[in-house]
Amino acid sequence: MAEPDYRRSLTLADLDEHGCLKITFGLWLTMVFLCRHLILLLLGATSSLANFTYGQASASYGVIFSHPWFLLASAPALAVLVAGMRRTPSAPEPLRAIWRFGARLLILAAVLDLVVLGVLIGIGRFDVESTHILQAILDALCLVYLTRTKRAWDTFADFPSREGKKGSG
Repeated sequence: MAEPDYRRSLTLADLDEHGCLKITFGLWLTMVFLCRHLILLLLGATSSLANFTYGQASASYGVIFSHPWFLLASAPALAVLVAGMRRTPSAPEPLRAIWRFGARLLILAAVLDLVVLGVLIGIGRFDVESTHILQAILDALCLVYLTRTKRAWDTFADFPSREGKKGSG
C-alpha cells in the first residue's frame, strides 16, 4: 500500500519567506546530532575537561566525543548544518551544492560514525558501554529518518533562487 503524499497537506506555514520548504525540527535535530562531535569540541567540551570534572568513571564519555575519527565522521554533517543556516538567496554556490547533496552527506556522516564506533570497539580502544549502544541506536534512527522521509529529501532539493523566488537552487 502506498503512503499518502504529504505534499497534499502542505500549508503556507510549511514554507519559509523564500517560498521553499522549511527545515523540519526532525531534520535540524538530525543535523545537530550527526555533527555533535565537532560542536562539542567547538564548545570546549573535550575529553580532558570531562575526565577532570567527573573523574575516571566518565572517561568513555570524553573519548566518544573527542576521538579524531569521530570528528572526521562529523565533518559532512557540519557542512550540511552550515548550509542549512545559510539557506538564503544570497548563499554562494558551494553552500548550494552542499545543500543539494545534504541527505547523502548526512547518511555518510551516520555511516561513518557507526563504522568508526565499530572499528574502535573492534580494535579494543574501548569496551562497549551504554553510551556506545545509545550512539549506535541514534545513528541508526538518523539513517532510517533520512532514508524513509520524503519531506527531508524534498527539503534538500529546495533552495531559494538568487532572485528570492521559489527555486530548487
